[in-house]
Amino acid sequence: MRRISWRSPVVLILGFELIIALWVVVRVATVYLDLHSAQTSAMTVESALRDQHAESVGDQVSHLQKRAHAAASGSSGPTWKLFEHVPFIGDDARTIADLSVVVNDLAQNVVPPAVEAGRMVQAHGILDQQGALNLPVIERVTPDLRRARAGVD
Repeated sequence: MRRISWRSPVVLILGFELIIALWVVVRVATVYLDLHSAQTSAMTVESALRDQHAESVGDQVSHLQKRAHAAASGSSGPTWKLFEHVPFIGDDARTIADLSVVVNDLAQNVVPPAVEAGRMVQAHGILDQQGALNLPVIERVTPDLRRARAGVD
């Protein structure tokens, strides 16, 4: 009969810890890539709105929302909560989780009404033919701007 060495349990424990470490690295990398992708989409949306191309940002807004939601989902749950308690890096994990929630909230609740207001202003102009404020357009975009403002508060 063969004796079980003390090394066998140590190797199993180290192997298990390595698998957990790899899982955490994959989760962190996935959340990072989702946040980076959301940032790129947000910059594209901002640039298009500033250049008065609001009609062309629909796909980017959708992509921003999907990536922001994925980041928020990826940085929540029991695995991530456990990761937040790891010494030295737990604070960073909490910061990433908080950032993901904020980015997701902005992507879902602030960006769509702001883009809609931008589309309306771009399509109809903020000034009428005589250079006066186009009050009907301002009245139409006010609810969208209020929703966007409420999302920021």
